[in-house]
Amino acid sequence: MNVDYHIDIDMTEFQKYVKNVDEAYAQVGVLGKGGDKDAETISDYAIAHEFGSISRHIPRRSFIKDPLEKHLGDEIKTIKETLIKNLEANEIRKAVEILGMKGVEIIKKAFETSNDGEWKPLSQTTIDMMTEERRKGWKILVDTGALQSSITSKVVVR
Repeated sequence: MNVDYHIDIDMTEFQKYVKNVDEAYAQVGVLGKGGDKDAETISDYAIAHEFGSISRHIPRRSFIKDPLEKHLGDEIKTIKETLIKNLEANEIRKAVEILGMKGVEIIKKAFETSNDGEWKPLSQTTIDMMTEERRKGWKILVDTGALQSSITSKVVVR
């Protein structure tokens, strides 16, 4: 299953620098399937947590949409000069690549902060299934690190 979010950030300030391009954007998130063919794929796992799953008793813990909507606008302000410099040099792909990397950074930070403390805690049943060693230093959605390390970006310029 593919899921497309469109995060609407006002980019009109940058559009005057873009010439001869119909479309330029960065795809950010879990862009590949990953995992073994017999195991649940990373993208399936990502979807279950991003949206929640009633049948699997998984609460919604958005690690893509919510952090990007919350932080991307402010983060773009911090790299504004770099973006404009690349756009003025007609390095549109580079500017979009920088935006994509910033998106990846925001998403990965959500894993470190449990999305600024907004993710629902683990259920007691889940905690009880963990070994004592596994409980030490546990962070929600971070066990093997496979989901977090699968966050990437892809540049699209047409």
